[in-house]
Amino acid sequence: MPTRVVRGASLAPGISYPAALVLPGIALGLLVACRTLQHVASWAASQVFAGAAALAWYVAVIGAQRARPLTAAYWAKEFAPREPAAMGQWVGAQLLGLADFALGRPLWLFALVALAGYLLAPRWLRVAALVVLATVTAAAVLRLYPLAAARTSLFLLPFVYLPWGATVARLGALGAAARAASLRDHARSAVAFAAAVALLAAPARGSLHPGAGLVREETAPLLAWLAAERQPNDRVYVYYGAEPAFRFYHPAMDARITLGGSHRKDRHAYVAELERSLAVGERQWLLFAHVFSALGEVSERDVILGAMRIYGRQIATRETEGASLHLFEVTRAPGSVRHLRLTPEDMRDPERLRELLGR
Repeated sequence: MPTRVVRGASLAPGISYPAALVLPGIALGLLVACRTLQHVASWAASQVFAGAAALAWYVAVIGAQRARPLTAAYWAKEFAPREPAAMGQWVGAQLLGLADFALGRPLWLFALVALAGYLLAPRWLRVAALVVLATVTAAAVLRLYPLAAARTSLFLLPFVYLPWGATVARLGALGAAARAASLRDHARSAVAFAAAVALLAAPARGSLHPGAGLVREETAPLLAWLAAERQPNDRVYVYYGAEPAFRFYHPAMDARITLGGSHRKDRHAYVAELERSLAVGERQWLLFAHVFSALGEVSERDVILGAMRIYGRQIATRETEGASLHLFEVTRAPGSVRHLRLTPEDMRDPERLRELLGR
Protein backbone atom coordinates (compact mmCIF):
# COMPACT_ATOMS: atom_id res chain seq x y z
CA MET A 1 0.00 0.00 0.00
CA PRO A 2 1.60 3.31 -1.04
CA THR A 3 2.87 5.53 1.73
CA ARG A 4 0.83 8.48 0.45
CA VAL A 5 -2.40 6.48 1.01
CA VAL A 6 -1.45 5.96 4.65
CA ARG A 7 -0.61 9.64 5.07
CA GLY A 8 -3.81 10.70 3.38
CA ALA A 9 -5.93 8.42 5.56
CA SER A 10 -4.26 9.69 8.73
CA LEU A 11 -4.64 13.37 7.81
CA ALA A 12 -8.14 13.15 6.31
CA PRO A 13 -10.09 13.45 9.62
CA GLY A 14 -8.19 16.63 10.42
CA ILE A 15 -9.12 18.17 7.08
CA SER A 16 -12.73 16.99 7.22
CA TYR A 17 -14.14 15.61 10.48
CA PRO A 18 -16.60 13.17 8.81
CA ALA A 19 -13.70 11.46 7.01
CA ALA A 20 -13.50 9.21 10.06
CA LEU A 21 -16.92 7.85 9.04
CA VAL A 22 -15.66 6.99 5.56
CA LEU A 23 -12.47 5.20 6.59
CA PRO A 24 -14.18 1.87 7.59
CA GLY A 25 -15.87 1.62 4.21
CA ILE A 26 -12.73 2.48 2.29
CA ALA A 27 -10.80 -0.02 4.40
CA LEU A 28 -13.13 -2.93 3.58
CA GLY A 29 -13.33 -1.84 -0.03
CA LEU A 30 -9.56 -1.96 -0.33
CA LEU A 31 -9.47 -5.34 1.43
CA VAL A 32 -11.68 -6.74 -1.30
CA ALA A 33 -9.12 -5.53 -3.85
CA CYS A 34 -6.16 -7.22 -2.13
CA ARG A 35 -4.73 -10.10 -4.15
CA THR A 36 -1.76 -11.40 -2.13
CA LEU A 37 -0.82 -11.86 1.53
CA GLN A 38 1.67 -9.03 1.15
CA HIS A 39 -1.18 -6.75 0.05
CA VAL A 40 -3.23 -7.83 3.07
CA ALA A 41 -0.34 -7.20 5.47
CA SER A 42 0.27 -3.77 3.97
CA TRP A 43 -3.45 -3.04 4.15
CA ALA A 44 -3.62 -4.04 7.82
CA ALA A 45 -0.66 -1.88 8.77
CA SER A 46 -2.06 1.16 6.98
CA GLN A 47 -5.51 0.75 8.54
CA VAL A 48 -4.10 0.42 12.05
CA PHE A 49 -2.15 3.63 11.53
CA ALA A 50 -5.08 5.46 9.92
CA GLY A 51 -7.51 4.19 12.58
CA ALA A 52 -5.29 5.39 15.39
CA ALA A 53 -5.02 8.80 13.73
CA ALA A 54 -8.80 8.99 13.29
CA LEU A 55 -9.33 8.11 16.95
CA ALA A 56 -6.88 10.80 17.99
CA TRP A 57 -8.70 13.36 15.84
CA TYR A 58 -12.02 12.33 17.38
CA VAL A 59 -10.83 12.61 20.96
CA ALA A 60 -9.03 15.92 20.39
CA VAL A 61 -11.47 17.67 18.07
CA ILE A 62 -14.71 15.94 17.16
CA GLY A 63 -15.55 14.61 20.62
CA ALA A 64 -15.28 18.10 22.08
CA GLN A 65 -18.27 19.19 19.97
CA ARG A 66 -20.57 16.90 21.96
CA ALA A 67 -19.93 18.98 25.06
CA ARG A 68 -21.43 22.06 23.39
CA PRO A 69 -25.19 22.08 24.07
CA LEU A 70 -25.94 24.74 21.45
CA THR A 71 -24.29 22.68 18.74
CA ALA A 72 -26.19 19.56 19.77
CA ALA A 73 -29.50 21.44 19.95
CA TYR A 74 -29.00 23.05 16.54
CA TRP A 75 -28.50 19.68 14.81
CA ALA A 76 -31.00 17.71 16.91
CA LYS A 77 -33.39 17.17 13.97
CA GLU A 78 -30.62 15.63 11.85
CA PHE A 79 -30.03 12.64 14.12
CA ALA A 80 -31.65 9.38 13.04
CA PRO A 81 -34.75 8.11 14.86
CA ARG A 82 -34.28 4.98 16.94
CA GLU A 83 -37.50 3.26 15.77
CA PRO A 84 -36.66 0.69 13.02
CA ALA A 85 -39.62 1.62 10.81
CA ALA A 86 -38.94 5.35 11.03
CA MET A 87 -35.20 4.79 10.55
CA GLY A 88 -35.69 3.16 7.14
CA GLN A 89 -37.80 6.09 5.98
CA TRP A 90 -35.26 8.54 7.38
CA VAL A 91 -32.31 6.90 5.60
CA GLY A 92 -34.21 6.91 2.30
CA ALA A 93 -35.12 10.58 2.69
CA GLN A 94 -31.51 11.51 3.47
CA LEU A 95 -30.16 9.60 0.46
CA LEU A 96 -32.71 11.17 -1.87
CA GLY A 97 -31.94 14.58 -0.39
CA LEU A 98 -28.23 14.05 -1.01
CA ALA A 99 -28.89 13.01 -4.62
CA ASP A 100 -31.10 16.06 -5.09
CA PHE A 101 -28.41 18.30 -3.63
CA ALA A 102 -25.66 16.77 -5.78
CA LEU A 103 -27.46 16.19 -9.06
CA GLY A 104 -30.63 18.27 -9.19
CA ARG A 105 -33.84 17.39 -10.98
CA PRO A 106 -35.44 15.20 -12.31
CA LEU A 107 -34.43 13.34 -9.19
CA TRP A 108 -35.87 9.96 -10.16
CA LEU A 109 -33.88 9.88 -13.40
CA PHE A 110 -30.60 11.01 -11.85
CA ALA A 111 -30.99 8.59 -8.94
CA LEU A 112 -31.45 5.72 -11.41
CA VAL A 113 -28.33 6.83 -13.29
CA ALA A 114 -26.29 6.77 -10.05
CA LEU A 115 -27.67 3.33 -9.09
CA ALA A 116 -26.86 2.00 -12.56
CA GLY A 117 -23.33 3.28 -12.10
CA TYR A 118 -22.87 1.03 -9.07
CA LEU A 119 -23.58 -1.97 -11.29
CA LEU A 120 -20.79 -0.79 -13.58
CA ALA A 121 -18.38 0.26 -10.82
CA PRO A 122 -15.72 -2.05 -9.31
CA ARG A 123 -16.75 -4.30 -6.45
CA TRP A 124 -14.58 -2.43 -3.94
CA LEU A 125 -16.61 0.75 -4.50
CA ARG A 126 -19.90 -1.06 -3.90
CA VAL A 127 -18.55 -2.56 -0.68
CA ALA A 128 -17.17 0.79 0.45
CA ALA A 129 -20.48 2.55 -0.23
CA LEU A 130 -22.54 0.02 1.74
CA VAL A 131 -20.19 0.10 4.73
CA VAL A 132 -20.02 3.91 4.72
CA LEU A 133 -23.82 4.10 4.62
CA ALA A 134 -24.04 1.74 7.59
CA THR A 135 -21.35 3.70 9.47
CA VAL A 136 -22.93 7.13 9.02
CA THR A 137 -26.37 5.78 9.89
CA ALA A 138 -24.99 4.24 13.08
CA ALA A 139 -23.25 7.52 13.92
CA ALA A 140 -26.53 9.40 13.47
CA VAL A 141 -28.43 6.88 15.60
CA LEU A 142 -25.83 7.15 18.36
CA ARG A 143 -25.97 10.97 18.04
CA LEU A 144 -22.30 11.17 17.19
CA TYR A 145 -22.83 12.97 13.88
CA PRO A 146 -25.84 14.77 12.38
CA LEU A 147 -26.54 13.54 8.85
CA ALA A 148 -28.43 16.21 6.93
CA ALA A 149 -29.14 15.88 3.22
CA ALA A 150 -26.74 18.65 2.25
CA ARG A 151 -24.34 20.56 4.50
CA THR A 152 -23.27 17.74 6.79
CA SER A 153 -23.15 15.10 4.05
CA LEU A 154 -20.76 16.74 1.59
CA PHE A 155 -18.18 14.06 2.35
CA LEU A 156 -20.54 11.52 0.73
CA LEU A 157 -20.55 13.25 -2.66
CA PRO A 158 -17.83 10.97 -4.11
CA PHE A 159 -20.21 8.05 -3.57
CA VAL A 160 -22.71 9.88 -5.78
CA TYR A 161 -20.38 11.26 -8.44
CA LEU A 162 -18.20 8.14 -8.94
CA PRO A 163 -21.08 5.83 -9.98
CA TRP A 164 -22.62 8.72 -11.87
CA GLY A 165 -19.33 9.09 -13.75
CA ALA A 166 -19.24 5.35 -14.45
CA THR A 167 -22.62 5.56 -16.20
CA VAL A 168 -21.60 8.65 -18.16
CA ALA A 169 -18.32 6.99 -19.18
CA ARG A 170 -20.13 3.89 -20.42
CA LEU A 171 -22.56 5.99 -22.46
CA GLY A 172 -19.68 8.01 -23.85
CA ALA A 173 -17.83 4.83 -24.84
CA LEU A 174 -20.92 3.53 -26.60
CA GLY A 175 -21.32 6.83 -28.39
CA ALA A 176 -17.70 6.90 -29.55
CA ALA A 177 -17.66 3.31 -30.80
CA ALA A 178 -19.92 3.35 -33.87
CA ARG A 179 -17.92 0.72 -35.72
CA ALA A 180 -20.86 -0.77 -37.61
CA ALA A 181 -21.99 0.82 -40.82
CA SER A 182 -25.73 0.43 -40.30
CA LEU A 183 -27.84 3.51 -39.77
CA ARG A 184 -29.40 1.98 -36.67
CA ASP A 185 -26.00 1.52 -35.00
CA HIS A 186 -25.00 5.09 -35.80
CA ALA A 187 -28.30 6.34 -34.36
CA ARG A 188 -27.74 4.36 -31.15
CA SER A 189 -24.24 5.77 -30.82
CA ALA A 190 -25.49 9.31 -31.34
CA VAL A 191 -28.19 8.89 -28.73
CA ALA A 192 -25.73 7.39 -26.21
CA PHE A 193 -23.23 10.19 -26.77
CA ALA A 194 -25.92 12.88 -26.45
CA ALA A 195 -27.16 11.27 -23.21
CA ALA A 196 -23.60 11.24 -21.83
CA VAL A 197 -23.14 14.94 -22.60
CA ALA A 198 -26.53 15.84 -21.05
CA LEU A 199 -25.84 13.84 -17.89
CA LEU A 200 -22.34 15.26 -17.56
CA ALA A 201 -23.73 18.80 -17.72
CA ALA A 202 -26.34 18.20 -14.98
CA PRO A 203 -24.05 18.46 -11.92
CA ALA A 204 -22.31 21.46 -13.47
CA ARG A 205 -25.56 23.42 -13.21
CA GLY A 206 -25.03 23.61 -9.47
CA SER A 207 -22.17 26.05 -9.97
CA LEU A 208 -24.64 28.48 -11.57
CA HIS A 209 -26.93 28.53 -8.51
CA PRO A 210 -27.02 31.95 -6.80
CA GLY A 211 -26.12 30.35 -3.48
CA ALA A 212 -23.15 28.38 -4.81
CA GLY A 213 -19.70 28.95 -3.39
CA LEU A 214 -18.67 30.48 -0.10
CA VAL A 215 -21.35 32.32 1.86
CA ARG A 216 -20.45 35.22 4.15
CA GLU A 217 -22.81 36.39 6.88
CA GLU A 218 -21.40 39.30 8.86
CA THR A 219 -23.61 39.40 11.96
CA ALA A 220 -21.00 40.67 14.46
CA PRO A 221 -21.24 44.38 13.43
CA LEU A 222 -25.04 44.21 13.56
CA LEU A 223 -25.08 42.74 17.05
CA ALA A 224 -22.59 45.35 18.19
CA TRP A 225 -25.02 48.02 16.94
CA LEU A 226 -27.91 46.25 18.71
CA ALA A 227 -25.99 46.13 21.99
CA ALA A 228 -25.14 49.83 21.74
CA GLU A 229 -28.59 51.13 20.71
CA ARG A 230 -31.07 48.77 22.35
CA GLN A 231 -33.22 50.43 25.02
CA PRO A 232 -34.50 48.59 28.12
CA ASN A 233 -38.03 48.11 26.74
CA ASP A 234 -36.99 47.16 23.21
CA ARG A 235 -38.01 43.74 21.94
CA VAL A 236 -35.88 41.59 19.63
CA TYR A 237 -37.00 39.01 17.08
CA VAL A 238 -34.23 36.68 15.85
CA TYR A 239 -34.86 34.83 12.60
CA TYR A 240 -34.01 31.14 13.09
CA GLY A 241 -31.16 31.25 10.57
CA ALA A 242 -29.45 33.95 12.65
CA GLU A 243 -29.90 32.17 15.98
CA PRO A 244 -26.49 30.41 16.14
CA ALA A 245 -24.63 33.67 15.47
CA PHE A 246 -26.89 35.57 17.87
CA ARG A 247 -26.27 33.11 20.69
CA PHE A 248 -22.54 33.22 20.05
CA TYR A 249 -22.17 37.01 20.01
CA HIS A 250 -25.06 37.73 22.42
CA PRO A 251 -25.12 34.90 25.00
CA ALA A 252 -27.19 36.90 27.51
CA MET A 253 -30.91 36.20 27.00
CA ASP A 254 -33.96 37.93 28.45
CA ALA A 255 -37.75 37.72 28.23
CA ARG A 256 -37.95 40.36 25.48
CA ILE A 257 -35.93 38.28 23.01
CA THR A 258 -37.88 35.94 20.71
CA LEU A 259 -35.96 33.18 18.94
CA GLY A 260 -37.94 32.37 15.83
CA GLY A 261 -38.57 28.85 14.56
CA SER A 262 -38.35 27.32 11.10
CA HIS A 263 -41.67 27.26 9.24
CA ARG A 264 -40.70 26.63 5.63
CA LYS A 265 -43.91 24.76 4.86
CA ASP A 266 -46.14 27.41 6.45
CA ARG A 267 -44.95 30.97 5.92
CA HIS A 268 -47.93 32.43 7.73
CA ALA A 269 -46.54 30.83 10.90
CA TYR A 270 -43.72 33.40 10.79
CA VAL A 271 -46.27 36.21 10.93
CA ALA A 272 -48.14 34.59 13.84
CA GLU A 273 -44.85 34.10 15.66
CA LEU A 274 -43.90 37.74 15.14
CA GLU A 275 -47.30 39.05 16.23
CA ARG A 276 -46.93 37.44 19.67
CA SER A 277 -43.84 39.58 20.35
CA LEU A 278 -45.34 42.94 19.33
CA ALA A 279 -46.55 45.64 21.71
CA VAL A 280 -47.90 49.04 20.65
CA GLY A 281 -45.63 51.94 21.53
CA GLU A 282 -42.51 49.79 21.88
CA ARG A 283 -39.61 49.33 19.55
CA GLN A 284 -39.00 46.04 17.77
CA TRP A 285 -35.65 44.83 16.43
CA LEU A 286 -35.46 42.11 13.77
CA LEU A 287 -32.23 40.25 12.99
CA PHE A 288 -31.80 38.18 9.82
CA ALA A 289 -29.00 35.95 8.52
CA HIS A 290 -28.81 32.73 6.54
CA VAL A 291 -32.21 33.58 5.03
CA PHE A 292 -34.04 30.84 3.16
CA SER A 293 -35.63 31.61 -0.19
CA ALA A 294 -37.38 28.92 -2.21
CA LEU A 295 -36.89 28.97 -5.97
CA GLY A 296 -39.27 31.46 -7.55
CA GLU A 297 -40.59 32.78 -4.23
CA VAL A 298 -39.85 35.80 -2.08
CA SER A 299 -37.48 35.22 0.80
CA GLU A 300 -38.70 34.49 4.32
CA ARG A 301 -37.16 37.78 5.42
CA ASP A 302 -39.38 39.68 2.97
CA VAL A 303 -42.43 37.84 4.29
CA ILE A 304 -41.64 38.80 7.89
CA LEU A 305 -40.68 42.40 7.06
CA GLY A 306 -43.83 42.77 4.95
CA ALA A 307 -45.94 41.83 7.95
CA MET A 308 -43.90 44.09 10.22
CA ARG A 309 -44.56 47.12 8.00
CA ILE A 310 -48.29 46.62 8.58
CA TYR A 311 -47.85 47.00 12.33
CA GLY A 312 -45.25 49.75 12.50
CA ARG A 313 -42.87 52.13 10.80
CA GLN A 314 -39.25 51.39 10.18
CA ILE A 315 -36.89 53.69 12.07
CA ALA A 316 -33.52 52.35 10.95
CA THR A 317 -31.88 49.46 9.17
CA ARG A 318 -28.37 48.22 8.61
CA GLU A 319 -27.23 45.58 6.18
CA THR A 320 -23.97 43.67 5.99
CA GLU A 321 -22.94 40.88 3.67
CA GLY A 322 -25.50 38.12 4.17
CA ALA A 323 -27.26 39.68 7.17
CA SER A 324 -29.44 42.62 8.19
CA LEU A 325 -30.84 44.28 11.32
CA HIS A 326 -34.05 46.34 11.30
CA LEU A 327 -35.58 48.63 13.92
CA PHE A 328 -39.33 49.38 13.93
CA GLU A 329 -41.69 51.36 16.12
CA VAL A 330 -44.90 49.39 16.65
CA THR A 331 -47.92 51.63 15.96
CA ARG A 332 -50.74 49.11 15.49
CA ALA A 333 -51.73 46.10 17.57
CA PRO A 334 -51.95 42.79 15.70
CA GLY A 335 -55.57 42.36 16.80
CA SER A 336 -56.56 45.62 15.15
CA VAL A 337 -55.48 44.51 11.67
CA ARG A 338 -57.72 42.38 9.47
CA HIS A 339 -56.06 40.09 6.93
CA LEU A 340 -58.18 39.47 3.84
CA ARG A 341 -57.55 36.98 1.09
CA LEU A 342 -59.39 38.21 -1.96
CA THR A 343 -60.09 35.97 -4.94
CA PRO A 344 -60.57 37.31 -8.49
CA GLU A 345 -64.29 36.63 -8.07
CA ASP A 346 -64.36 38.80 -4.92
CA MET A 347 -62.66 41.65 -6.77
CA ARG A 348 -65.35 41.60 -9.47
CA ASP A 349 -68.22 41.66 -6.97
CA PRO A 350 -68.75 45.08 -5.28
CA GLU A 351 -71.29 43.68 -2.83
CA ARG A 352 -68.89 40.95 -1.77
CA LEU A 353 -66.11 43.52 -1.28
CA ARG A 354 -68.32 45.68 0.94
CA GLU A 355 -69.25 42.62 2.97
CA LEU A 356 -65.60 41.63 3.47
CA LEU A 357 -64.59 45.17 4.36
CA GLY A 358 -67.49 45.53 6.81
CA ARG A 359 -69.07 48.45 5.03
